[in-house]
Amino acid sequence: MLPEPNYPVSPEQFIGRKTPSEAFTLALQQGLAAGRISSFAVLGDWGIGKSSLLLKFAAICSDPKYGILPVLVPVSTDYGDYRRFAESLLDGLAEALACRKPARRIGRSPSHDIFANNAPTY
Repeated sequence: MLPEPNYPVSPEQFIGRKTPSEAFTLALQQGLAAGRISSFAVLGDWGIGKSSLLLKFAAICSDPKYGILPVLVPVSTDYGDYRRFAESLLDGLAEALACRKPARRIGRSPSHDIFANNAPTY
């Protein structure tokens, strides 16, 4: 069954677009090395696969070696005001945190604990 527009494919089902995925991964690695992550814009016609590509980028960011927690927030929604947007952002953050595997401490340095997924837990 082929996916239909408005129904993005999961990152596991994502095929093709090797060049954008590799470019994103390279930019992510370079940005982390430089201490400054780049901004990205994904543009295209309706139904072309922008949402699927963004889900693939989120999956790449989720790799523990990057220490990034992707938060998905729909921008097609008319929020009307900043508060509704902030609530949606917080809902997305809560969902991302709920799905995240807990970090486990693998060591200790003089100043802090070292976690397996590069992110501290509270």
